Order: sequence, then structure tokens, then C-alpha cells
Amino acid sequence: MSMKLKTRPAHKQEANFVVRDMKWDDYDHLNAICTQLRQDMVRATEVDGPKGLVALRGNELVGGLVYDTDGNGKAKIETLVVAERWQEQGVGKTLMEKFFEKMRGARVTEVQVRARNTDAERYYEVAHGFKPDRSHMGAFIMMTKKV
Repeated sequence: MSMKLKTRPAHKQEANFVVRDMKWDDYDHLNAICTQLRQDMVRATEVDGPKGLVALRGNELVGGLVYDTDGNGKAKIETLVVAERWQEQGVGKTLMEKFFEKMRGARVTEVQVRARNTDAERYYEVAHGFKPDRSHMGAFIMMTKKV
């Protein structure tokens, strides 16, 4: 399933992206964008194969979102990554929007994400309505959103 989207690039030309479900072939391309992805991908694909979305500009993979579901109405975003030169152009926002559409269709009612730093915490809270759960203290801030 592919969905076309448009974002505002830093320059005045219009950028066209396609967001589609992740395939095994996307793994190496996403890993080149984010070294953390390897651990997250292993966790999210152990049982059912890749669960995620990728954003493409032509043949170039410019971002991706890896997630896992528990089969009981809960999902967890393992990684949201956008190639540096495509950041601040709506790629991450659109990946999140398509992810939530997919989760609503799958009857997921709650999504969690681990914010790795204060910038990530602010992004998930302000842009997407996640609430921090301070009871999970540690290296990451666990954040939750009802879908």
C-alpha cells in the first residue's frame, strides 16, 4: 500500500514523497540513515517480519518508522528516522500521520515511544500529542498517546 504526499522543502521547489509499508530490502537503506535502527529492527521483526513505513523520494529512501504491536491494542514506535538533508521538510510528520492511520485501521488504542533526549520528547509531545510517563525513569523517557 503506497500513499503519495507532498512536503515543503527548504528550497522553493515542491518535494514529492511516497510512503509505503516497509520491506526487507529497505533495511540496509534505513540502517545507513540510523545506526540505532539495527537493534530496533531486530526487536520489531523477530516474529512477523518488518513492521514499518518508509518515505521515498524517487528511488531514494529518505526516512522510515519502525514499530511493533502486541496484538492487544498496543503499539510501540521503535525508531523514527529521517535522513539529515530531508529533515525539517515534513517527512517525519507525514510518516507519523500515516502510522496513526494504519494503527487506527488495526484497532490499536495506545502507542508508546521512547524519547532518547529532550528534543525528541518535545517533538513527540508538541507535534503528536504524546504524554511523558515519568514513572519510567532511566536513559529514555517513555511517552504514551491514546489513538
